[in-house]
Amino acid sequence: MAHSLGLLTVVILLFTVYMHSTSADEIVCQPFKSIPFFSTPCTKPKWAQQGITVAGTTGKQGSSNIQLIGPSGIFIDPYDNLFIADEGNDRIQKFSPGSKGVGLTIAGGNGGGSALNQLKEPRAVYVDSAGTLFITDRGNLRVQKWFTGSAQGITIASGRGYTAHWFQGLSGNRKQINEIYSSESIMGRGRIMKYPLGGDDSPSYATLLGSVTRNPGGIVVDECNSVYVADPFGGNILKFSSGNSTGEQIASGLITPNDVALDTYGNLYIVERDTNRVQRLNVHDGTREVIVGNKEGAEGSDSEHLNKPWSIAFDSENNLYVSDKENHRVQKFSFHEGDLLC
Repeated sequence: MAHSLGLLTVVILLFTVYMHSTSADEIVCQPFKSIPFFSTPCTKPKWAQQGITVAGTTGKQGSSNIQLIGPSGIFIDPYDNLFIADEGNDRIQKFSPGSKGVGLTIAGGNGGGSALNQLKEPRAVYVDSAGTLFITDRGNLRVQKWFTGSAQGITIASGRGYTAHWFQGLSGNRKQINEIYSSESIMGRGRIMKYPLGGDDSPSYATLLGSVTRNPGGIVVDECNSVYVADPFGGNILKFSSGNSTGEQIASGLITPNDVALDTYGNLYIVERDTNRVQRLNVHDGTREVIVGNKEGAEGSDSEHLNKPWSIAFDSENNLYVSDKENHRVQKFSFHEGDLLC
């Protein structure tokens, strides 16, 4: 009995020490799935090399509900709805699963302009977990917030106090709905900003997270609020961790990287605009490979080629979507096989 009590005391003491050493303040945020320690050999993931046009008409720009003009930023929500910044038509188009290429205008579409029900050259789009829409309204030097079903937007960030203040990429932490992140440039100097979502566009309410040498591209935010940004002119992907304003270079030697996405294991997917392809960076072993588009960088309008790809997104089945800007379409490359952890 005494032996049992002694053992119980030791167990209680060890548990107490463990709980003390892993207090809430010391828990490290983990934004991605961990690779199993005892994992079996796996197969690298592969995507179809022939894309399927899911929005727009190849090589034919237009303003009908089956056409696009120079689509730029794209976003896919948890329900696999595809949102497209239809830049040339000054509108945001929504394509639901099963829409068969017929889009619905959910913001703008009233001609290019600066009224609250208008957009001008929208560049990026993001939808939070509440279904609220956020748009970089580049031609109007502002970021707009549109509630679901609203006929007009609210300005939450404005660059009208500066010369050549352009809003580029837009993203957020899907677990939070109280802030939005943007990549911006002022007179050619880039920066990453965080804005609250109270509707006030006063600069005093914004937080500067870090700087990029020149005009930044698209961004993505993980669940620990680290920001990944494409640096087209530097040929890099930079990571700004929470509380660290110095960007960490996590990919280099790229050719005009224009947008970046993450999978559940933290691997990076990068659009190289001027080489008309998408690369995948395995963050665990540092290897990089072209997964869709032409490996030699050639442009084209058939199902295997792209022409100035702009933005990327994944649906719930790991299918890859690419906004193919100069072909006025969005292409879907189906996920074929393999494991994302490889």
